[in-house]
Amino acid sequence: MPWEKFKVKSRGASKLLNMTTNEIVDCSYERGTVSTGKSDVFGGYYIKINTDDFEVTAHDPSYSETYTVALKECNEKLKRLGFLLLAAGNSADYSESAMSGGSGYGYSREMGGKVDILAHVAQARQGTL
Repeated sequence: MPWEKFKVKSRGASKLLNMTTNEIVDCSYERGTVSTGKSDVFGGYYIKINTDDFEVTAHDPSYSETYTVALKECNEKLKRLGFLLLAAGNSADYSESAMSGGSGYGYSREMGGKVDILAHVAQARQGTL
């Protein structure tokens, strides 16, 4: 029996920027919750990014109340591979409320309101990575 179990909450498509070649690469994402132990105790949130060439999985080791810590770890892993995730959660106008963060959704004026943290956006913050 695995100690950590991953429960998918959402799947979709996004894009990566190859920071070496400036090419846009298609990727798929998965996000959800991590549970641990026999009784499935909540253990945080995770994000998984898949391309034809690699897979990156990041999770929130601090058991925060939103996906933002998992996104930060995911960004760090992708940066080491030379990629930037062009996702709403990395855009300058993305924000969450205390009620929305755990759902995986936030708000973006650029995208017209409610948006998945991993939805594709054209511009992402490179300076925060």
